[in-house]
Amino acid sequence: MSTDKLCDEVMNYMEDFQMLQIEENSNTVLLMPLVGKMIGDYPKDFLEKISQEKEEAYGK
Repeated sequence: MSTDKLCDEVMNYMEDFQMLQIEENSNTVLLMPLVGKMIGDYPKDFLEKISQEKEEAYGK
């Protein structure tokens, strides 16, 4: 599969799941919030809080 074909397939897949929008008139690709959630990181303090809650719930 060529790189162009792969890119088209991935972009169509992402568009189907509303991960991006393709604006044909301006050749612009808009990444939607879902993409950020897929690749985002949790803040360190949040992870520490979750870890602490698990320890309290299940023991050390």
